[in-house]
Amino acid sequence: MREITNEPLIKRNIILSKALSAAGLLVLISGLVVSFVRPDLSILPFYTLVTGFLLSNVGMYMNNRYTREPRPDLAISKALKGLDDRYCIYHYRLPATHTLVGPQGVYAIVTKFQGGKIWWDHKRKRLAHQGTSLFRRIFAQESLGNPIAEAGSEAQRLAKY
Repeated sequence: MREITNEPLIKRNIILSKALSAAGLLVLISGLVVSFVRPDLSILPFYTLVTGFLLSNVGMYMNNRYTREPRPDLAISKALKGLDDRYCIYHYRLPATHTLVGPQGVYAIVTKFQGGKIWWDHKRKRLAHQGTSLFRRIFAQESLGNPIAEAGSEAQRLAKY
């Protein structure tokens, strides 16, 4: 299987994720310092809290996608390593994040960084998630969302391309 990856994009996003996480932490610390040093500026720590929280969350999201091992592109390539040269995987090159092209067609692959066990609950007609704490689901990993709808939208973008 041939693999085509946008390495400059990955390197840029690794640096950006680290910078956003660090900036978010610095903004949060500066808000804490201001609240102790200048108590008369009572509204400023609120703004620094919101800004720092947003910056650190975007940095964590990008960190999960581009820095944390196993990176999605490396995990997909490792899982598909048995395919022959008729197949080609494109990472971050086409409108779909990960695209597999082969004799049977073109496939958009959607990845999620999740811990625990995930399965389809037939009674409720939704994905069920078990094996991680509520704190970890909210703060430590990206939302599970609706991967079926996300894969459909990735496929539509790819079809338009």
